[in-house]
Amino acid sequence: MTSQIFYLLSWILLLLGGIFSIIGGIGLIRLPDFYSRMHASSITDTLAMFLIIAGLMLQGGLSLVTLKLFLIFVFIFLTAPVSTHALANAAYKGRKESPITINNLLMSNQKKGAKLANTPDVLPDIISPNFTDEDSAANNKSAKYRNRGESK
Repeated sequence: MTSQIFYLLSWILLLLGGIFSIIGGIGLIRLPDFYSRMHASSITDTLAMFLIIAGLMLQGGLSLVTLKLFLIFVFIFLTAPVSTHALANAAYKGRKESPITINNLLMSNQKKGAKLANTPDVLPDIISPNFTDEDSAANNKSAKYRNRGESK
């Protein structure tokens, strides 16, 4: 009876580890920048590795294989976050200019004298609440939504 429970639990852990590996792969594809991708992949890979090795340890029982799997787990658990940190630190120190963010784009457009009408409708209200109502109404297409359809 207990062997069946261990067997079932090991397969649940193995499947969860596989699911987290797939989620990490999707995060690598879907996330916008280097740092977000690295964060998603490092966290999901470490968790997936823990779940997969725990499932394999349950299937191995008390044997030399379990001890070897535990040593592999300790090694990966200690080296994966350190290598991710070293990679992020090298990328941060090696960059030429600041990463592109919405705030940086808005500020560069304002410095160049560009109107905010070139930006998407919702960004000035969410990111820069320092705009006055006249600036927003003149430069933003979503002014009619803020005024509830009333015209000036």
